[in-house]
Amino acid sequence: MQPTILLVDDDSNDTLLMRLAVERTHPEVRLSIASNGLEALKYLEGQQPYTDRSVFPLPQLVLLDVVMPLFTGLQVLRWIRERSEFDSLPVIMLSSSPANDEAYHASEMGADSYVIKPLSFDGLEEALDRTVNRWLGGRKMLEHDWLSWGERKAA
Repeated sequence: MQPTILLVDDDSNDTLLMRLAVERTHPEVRLSIASNGLEALKYLEGQQPYTDRSVFPLPQLVLLDVVMPLFTGLQVLRWIRERSEFDSLPVIMLSSSPANDEAYHASEMGADSYVIKPLSFDGLEEALDRTVNRWLGGRKMLEHDWLSWGERKAA
């Protein structure tokens, strides 16, 4: 089965760059995109238009932007962590700003890591490659990787 990442981000430029980075670094990975928090909830629950799991499979990793309309990334994170069927689903928070309080809250709510979006495409490719290798490759995030705000320990 092809591994799937669910990217939840309302910025179409960021999603395009992420799609290109996935295609270049991990062509074996399927990238599904939800353009806001509400779409992410529908995708994860298998609601219309995401009912066909052969087309919209459950992800093995969620990359979740913090600032979005309808539901913020933290609200989506809370929703995911309240459901036992997603206990082992890694959620990596993405942000354009290094807001320490935001990262702390994400960690307290069960985010596996908090990543500042790189400014360059090369940086994005490197960050994505490391994230995919760590979380889809079955290895835990090392404490010195990304920001270490008390990442949730893998079960």
